[in-house]
Amino acid sequence: MKYDHLATTTAYADAKGLPYEAKTKQQIEELGGVVSELIAPDVHSPDFPDFQGMPVGTWSDDTQHTLAMMESLATARSFNLMNLAHRLRTEMDTSDAGWGGATKRAIEKVDETMSKRDLARLGEEESMGCGPLMRLTPLVIFNEHNPNSTDARDIGLHAVYDSTTLTHCNFQSMAHARTHADILRTLIKGDDDRLLSNIAWYASEAHTKRFDEVSTLHSKIARAIRSHDLGNDVYDDIEESFASWCVQAVAYATYDRNRGAPFNELIDAVIAEGGDTDSTAALIAGMWVCEHPDEDPGVDITQLQQSERLVTAGKAFAQLIASQSS
Repeated sequence: MKYDHLATTTAYADAKGLPYEAKTKQQIEELGGVVSELIAPDVHSPDFPDFQGMPVGTWSDDTQHTLAMMESLATARSFNLMNLAHRLRTEMDTSDAGWGGATKRAIEKVDETMSKRDLARLGEEESMGCGPLMRLTPLVIFNEHNPNSTDARDIGLHAVYDSTTLTHCNFQSMAHARTHADILRTLIKGDDDRLLSNIAWYASEAHTKRFDEVSTLHSKIARAIRSHDLGNDVYDDIEESFASWCVQAVAYATYDRNRGAPFNELIDAVIAEGGDTDSTAALIAGMWVCEHPDEDPGVDITQLQQSERLVTAGKAFAQLIASQSS
């Protein structure tokens, strides 16, 4: 069934990238490169407290954000911001390992009495993390297959913005989310053979100009397009690699350069660039599912933590999409 592997594919990529998080490209090369199998998240970072002692197949908040959106859509059968906020709170209460401080502070403020307007303004103005991007894949898939309204695109656009500002209430994050939504739509439709980096380069500038902002994403994508060494050319330092503009620029360029490669090779290629490796891998996994909704990625998911939940969530989401398309 279409999209039934979204949760497992995202979690696999997330778990594959997590052990290399915060490593530079050179450091990963010195470790012998990305290994073919899943390994424990603290193998290369024994002092990383969030994931110390956790088992092979552990995935991070990137998958939690994707799951929260998938399960919210499947139960509410529409985009419901309060439902999503509660599911994010449940995820965070279960495990906040790897969660950004701004996201945690926003979700902790969720109150049942809040209006949708107030809920959509909980995010902090300075945060540039990747949580909103990780929630986008299921949301865009849902909106692109929604036949219930002639203005589904406008409804979807508002949902993209509200999902973003719930935790990241600033114009840059909104522009970055809309750019990524454009990329996901392109992959779902499959009717545009331009490089994704070129599409994102134009889109990021256009969307940022709407808010009278200067687009850091636009300049990072330009660097990535010109680069022969993404991990060293796009990231000014390892701390900056966790910003959404770096994650997106490296993900789009890596996807372009490895398009058509087996899924595992695609994931390994973006992890090898270093930086926020679980996020770049999880982002690319969602992109791959949008382009290959019927295709099995061919990876072993048996070692993934909570694998039954991942499979169940995937089936429920796929059934929701199938019911919209019938």
